Amino acid sequence: MILNSIAAMVAFADFVLDADMVPKGLQVGWKKRKELSPEQIRKAEQASVIVAAQLGSELGLAPMQSLQSIAVINGIPGVYGDTALGIFKASGQCESIREVYNKEGTEADMGWTCTIKRKGEDPVSRTYTMADAKRAGLWGKDGPWTTNPSRMLQFRARGFCLRDVAPDILKGLKSAEEVEDCVPKERDITPPELLETSGEKPQRKRRSRARCAAAGCPKKAAAVGSTYCDNHGTASSDYDEPIKQAPQPQEQAPQPQEQAPQPQEQAVQGEPPTEDPLSDRPETVEERAQRKALALLGR
Repeated sequence: MILNSIAAMVAFADFVLDADMVPKGLQVGWKKRKELSPEQIRKAEQASVIVAAQLGSELGLAPMQSLQSIAVINGIPGVYGDTALGIFKASGQCESIREVYNKEGTEADMGWTCTIKRKGEDPVSRTYTMADAKRAGLWGKDGPWTTNPSRMLQFRARGFCLRDVAPDILKGLKSAEEVEDCVPKERDITPPELLETSGEKPQRKRRSRARCAAAGCPKKAAAVGSTYCDNHGTASSDYDEPIKQAPQPQEQAPQPQEQAPQPQEQAVQGEPPTEDPLSDRPETVEERAQRKALALLGR
């Protein structure tokens, strides 16, 4: 099948999706799948199939072979180990290839050595050992490195050798196994102020020791928050001039506030007072009777 137009590629991708034959390396990840609708997932996987088919055609692969041989990991395409070797042999540039497994000796000796000779060039050899895998943090890793470590060492040595011998034929692609092992680890980059608002405990920052306040002293203070180092102390003649500390403001006692006299209201209950506030003499009987009569007339 030859896909020579966009319409043909779209039709091919639809056939693959309807047949449920999209490889895992081209499917939408489960984390992103939760955020997309079924229509968006189908559109994304359709685009992955089209891109994989186009990339495979540039490497000389048929459309279906491209889907089974190319994996996209974190947006980086890669070809599986057997496919890379097949592409190089099919190019007509391979003169010889030899792979040797050394299972004796130390960790630096146990591994695979791949030697490839391209037509018109000198042979190139690459070795990948158990020590290299341990140094890269791959030895004992969950997956093929635990179930089949010898095969993974072989793929790594072969991939390095093929990339050095035939970069023009492989178009600079890495092996899918190498791309998968180089997945970066996720780390939390949330600012501390956002962690405080979210309730999580932020990481404590390490405080740096203060410099000694003595003139010309290059040492640091003895403790965090101190002023001088152990050689100078808090008072010494080695200082060029004493360090003057800024006076601390004294706390003033609060002064009592003067309260304005509030007028006292006298409730009139019963009879009014017997004494006239405008006169010092006591009220007579006649005056009292006259005042009561006026009060009655006022009502």
